[in-house]
Order: sequence, then structure tokens, then C-alpha cells
Amino acid sequence: MHGFRFKECAILLSLGLFCFGCSVGSGSDEPDTSDADADADTDTDSDTDSDTDSDSDTDADSDSDSDTDTDSDTDTDSDTDTDTDTDSDTDSDTDTDTDSDSDSDSDSDCPGTCVAQGECRNLNGTYLPDYTCPEANPICCDIVATTDGDTDTDTDTDSDTDSDTDSDSDTDSDTDTESYEDTDTGPWGRGENPIIQTNYTADPAPVVYGDTLYLYTTHDEDVTVNDFYTMNDWRLYSTTDMVNWTDHGSPASYQTFTWGRDSAWAAQAIERNGTYFLYVPLNNNSGSRIGVAVSDTIVGPYTDPLGTHLARGATSNIDPTVFIDDDGQAYMYWGNGTLQYVLLNEDMISYSGDIRTASLSGFTEGPWLYKRDSTYYMIYAGMGGGTEKISYATSDSPTGPWNYRGDIMDAGRTFTNHPGIVDYKGHSYFFYHDSSLPGGNNYKRSVCVQEFQYGADGSIPKLSFSPDGPEGIARLNPFAQVEAETIAFASGLKTENCDDTGGGQNVTRISGGDYIKVKNVNFRDGVTSFEARVSSSVGGASIELHLDSRDGTSLGTCDVSGQTSWTTVTCPVSGGSGTHDLFLVFSGNGDELFKFNWWKFN
Repeated sequence: MHGFRFKECAILLSLGLFCFGCSVGSGSDEPDTSDADADADTDTDSDTDSDTDSDSDTDADSDSDSDTDTDSDTDTDSDTDTDTDTDSDTDSDTDTDTDSDSDSDSDSDCPGTCVAQGECRNLNGTYLPDYTCPEANPICCDIVATTDGDTDTDTDTDSDTDSDTDSDSDTDSDTDTESYEDTDTGPWGRGENPIIQTNYTADPAPVVYGDTLYLYTTHDEDVTVNDFYTMNDWRLYSTTDMVNWTDHGSPASYQTFTWGRDSAWAAQAIERNGTYFLYVPLNNNSGSRIGVAVSDTIVGPYTDPLGTHLARGATSNIDPTVFIDDDGQAYMYWGNGTLQYVLLNEDMISYSGDIRTASLSGFTEGPWLYKRDSTYYMIYAGMGGGTEKISYATSDSPTGPWNYRGDIMDAGRTFTNHPGIVDYKGHSYFFYHDSSLPGGNNYKRSVCVQEFQYGADGSIPKLSFSPDGPEGIARLNPFAQVEAETIAFASGLKTENCDDTGGGQNVTRISGGDYIKVKNVNFRDGVTSFEARVSSSVGGASIELHLDSRDGTSLGTCDVSGQTSWTTVTCPVSGGSGTHDLFLVFSGNGDELFKFNWWKFN
């Protein structure tokens, strides 16, 4: 790396702090701690006439100092060959009046590293509340800035330039940055189906928020009661690359609702005006009805704003799907056997008019409503040879009539199926479920996903069940904190609510031979150390780090044994340049080797 500020790094290291690439390209040896009140008026008039013919090799170093005391050093080596003939006459007059408040208080530019939740931590994992992460995945933390002051600047510039230039230049430029930049354009490795292995999941409901795709699912319990669907809560996962999925735990359960008794079946979430609404079916065993929960965040927790159901039609009240049209009108469809719908009010927790029914050829259950261009799509499950297939219909109106367009997926070996379709980062994805995880059956299902492309006429192609997921659309940065529950594929593990700082989930039930696979990890020029946040570890517990397979090239082994409380363990490693799949293979004796919160490389 270039541009390290060695003085600050040495000081920070002597204090026990870790600086991964301290502030880059800064020409100031001291932080700016000014409280300024300034009024500056500058009037500049310049006239330049030049005729130049040059052949040059340039290495430029520029330093600028402004009223707010900001030093900027740029070391540029560029390799450019340019032949330009330009004749220009420019007259410009600019008057700028700026009033700004500034009071910067800084003790250090880079006291630690940013973690996935946007927190700044030092090498020991200690949270540094006075520092913040300015971007989604930065390397260094910045001081939290406070401002107080008044600056008034008035600048009047009049310049006249007449130039005739013929130049042939060879410039070598080297610009240093500590930000993580992935320049590889792929293709990258494909994901694997089912996409979740730590739980049995079904009824996928994808939703895009910001630059992240979130996936709500139902949860088939490991122990089936009375040989029927045993489902007590909903689960939430997310991805930014379509191959690695992060577990966010349970945002809600049937017990979220005071009137809930059983059957946390297929749900769907949607955002409106900064509030998240989760529409759920409940109480199938005692009289099904549709409820709604609300949250200030997409990950929950959700609460029940009504204290009773939102809708209850004449027939089976399951599988709600919600859509907000371009004009702001929201619709909720649901049903089994009969497709029912209402027009939701703007508050999204009430509706206007009566419950209506819609005619839909072959409809059984699991409706999924969305709009593409000017066409409305209704995806749904229908019967096909004893088990469910996935079909679709389209319309020019969100209330139909619906024109049957064909089947998307044939009936499989699992009795039910449930669709979800979403566009994300320029790609279209079809979610469904099967029972392909070990131990799977009609009551232990698994969510899968495939990429597809619409036909020129808006048609959806026929898709088959496949163990192959979509191709990755981004690479994973191992130099930022990665949650242990971010997984492409795992064997023998579970997740649970985490009691470490920051909460979230952690990996548990770790036995010798279990592993986590993370895909498309960009190690860049290689690694020198590995950090793991662990707790409750027994003697002899370790993490083996391998590339591309469980017994592939070894980066090293990290002994994590003997940690009774949450501790960040750092181990030396080496190798790993380029992009690889990473296998974290756990070794030791027993079924509860340790709890695992997060990891990162340096």
C-alpha cells in the first residue's frame, strides 16, 4: 500500500490500536481542530495568452491550503500520450457567496477498521463510539465531525485565456488510495441451491431495499408435529452478490400478534414512507386470517398495530401478496382455491370497499403480484400431476382480467411450491422452494433461486429445478468484517441470536468437520493475518482456512480454543492472492466447539 502516514500508525500501534491503511493522500501531519469564524473577499483578474509546443514527462505534487485548513497532497504519475491542438478564448465572471459552519475536532485519522454494521473497532474488537464509517465498506474509520462556526466567502474572478497548444506528452501517474476497489469484471462462480442450509425454509418473498436484496422466508421447524406444517416464525436473509447470504434471524413470529395461535405461513414485506409492513397469514388450524405488522427497519422487530386481523374472506385466508402501483394505490391479493383481493388505504393497515374475488385459470395458492413496464404479472401455484407447479398470467390492470400465459416450473417432488420474482442490479431472479436439503420432505423445504431473462414479448421462460444458483454479481471483500453467518454453503451448523456487541446472529452448534463456504472472495495481493470473533470455545478448537475446497491450498490454521467470553483472536496466515472460494473448516472434538460471530483478513 502507498501513502501510509507512518508517524500516526506508529503512535496508534504503540497505543494498541490497529490502523489498516491510515488516512491516505493527506499532506497534514496533524489533525485539523479548528473553530473558525472567517469572512474573506477575493477578487482576481487574470489574462493569459500562451502558445506552447511541448513534449514532457511529468510527475506532479500539489498542495493546497484553504480557509478551513485542509491540506491535500496528490502524488501523480501518469502514462499518457496526447496530441492536442487547441485555440480557445474564454471570459468568465463568477461571483460566489458561501456561508458555512465548521468546527472540526479530531484526535486521529485512522484509529481502527470499519465493520459490517458500520462500527469502528480497534484490533482487540473494542467499539470506538467517537469514530464513524463514511462509506458502505471503508477500510479506515473517520472521526465523528461536529461543526460550529461561520464562514462567509465572496469571490469574483474574471479570466481571459487565449491559448494555442500542440503537445505530445508522456506522463506517468500513480495515485494512491486505501479504499477497496474491485476491478475484476467476472465472470465469477455460481451460487448453490438450496441457498440456505442452516434452516429449513420455504415460501420465498424477495424485496430490494437500497443496494441489498432481502429475502423473507417461512421456517419449517426441525421437528415436525402431527405430520403437518410446523411453522412458528419467519426468517430474514440478505445478499449483495446473489451467492453469499447473511442470516438476520427472525423479524417476527406468530407470537408477535396477540391474537396469533399458530401457522406462521407465507408472508410478504413492503416499504412505504419509511415504514415496513409485513403481511402474514395466521391461525390456519383455528380459522385463517390475514394480519399485518410494522417496523421502522427492514430487519424488524415487527409489532402488531391493530391487535386483530386485517382481512378475513369467505374462503382460505393464506399467502398474501402486496403491490403499490405507480399512482400510489396499493393492492393485497391472497387465497387458496379462490383468489381474493382488497384495495389498501395509504396507511397500509386498512382497506376500502369490500373483499373481491378474481378469476385466474388453474389458481391454487401462493399469488405473487408485480408490474413490469406497463404489464401486471400474477405468478402463482397450480396443481400439476399431484404436486404444485408454478404458472403465470398477465393483465393491463392490477385487478385483471388475468390472461393465462403458461407454466414457469413443472410440478416437483414436494407437494407445495411458492414463487417470488424480483429484479436486482440489472438481473431478473425467480425464487421457489423444493425439499433438496438432507432430511427434506413435504414439511422440511428449502428455498432456491435462478436467474432468467424475459422474452421480447415479456414472456417468462420455462425453468427447471437445479442445484446451480445464479452467477455471482460482485466479489466479497475479506478485509472488512464479514459476519460468520454470511454463507454460500454450510454443513452441520445453526445460527442463533448473538449477545456480543452489535447483536445480530452468530454461528453455533459447530462440530469437528463442519465448514462454511464463502464464494468469490477477492484476496487481492494476499493476506498476512486472520481475525475471528469467538466465544465459549473448548480446548483444541481451531479454524482451518482453505482455498477452493475443504482440503485446498491452506492459508493457515487459527487456534480459537479456551475463550470463555467474546474475544477477537488474531492468527498469522499467508497466501491467497486473487479471487477464490474460501472454506472455513472447523476442527476439534465435540459438538459445541465454539460460537462464531465474525471474521476478517488483514
